Amino acid sequence: MGVETLTTSRNAKISEKETKESEKAIAEKKVERLKEAYKKVHAEVENSRTAKSAFNRQDDFTGDEWKGTKSQEFENNNLENFKNQYSVYITRLDGIQDDINTELTKQENKVISLNGDILGLGQAINSLWNQIQNWVN
Repeated sequence: MGVETLTTSRNAKISEKETKESEKAIAEKKVERLKEAYKKVHAEVENSRTAKSAFNRQDDFTGDEWKGTKSQEFENNNLENFKNQYSVYITRLDGIQDDINTELTKQENKVISLNGDILGLGQAINSLWNQIQNWVN
């Protein structure tokens, strides 16, 4: 293998390494955005669970301001529906949280894989440089 071939091969590896580094930077930004999104959704899940729990402990849905048959009818018709809707909302948020976590893991694994690729390319570039140096000595 001549110096020209080694240099061409080295340049190709450098270009490939730069591409991998760019892909890694993009994946790392995605990881950060996903972590922020996860935190926000997690906070909403916790707030919703707290609100639902407080709501479930409430004895009187309509309060002291509204009494009578219409009040009781409203409470009977809407209380369970409201509780169920809270549960549905929390379940959906949990699903979103799970989806974010799955994508986060995927992106973190991509970063790890790219780190390995970049390391391997760095080693190949170093070895090619060594061969070029030895060839011209």
